[in-house]
Amino acid sequence: MADTFLPKKGNFRKLIAYQKAECIYDITFYFANTYLTKGD
Repeated sequence: MADTFLPKKGNFRKLIAYQKAECIYDITFYFANTYLTKGD
């Protein structure tokens, strides 16, 4: 079993789950800064 879930070098940025989480974070951050005011 040469292919493991996490490679030994720890290149987590290539994982699909990480990429999806990063996209969700970026969208949420943009929405919050654009449409919400401080204290909402």
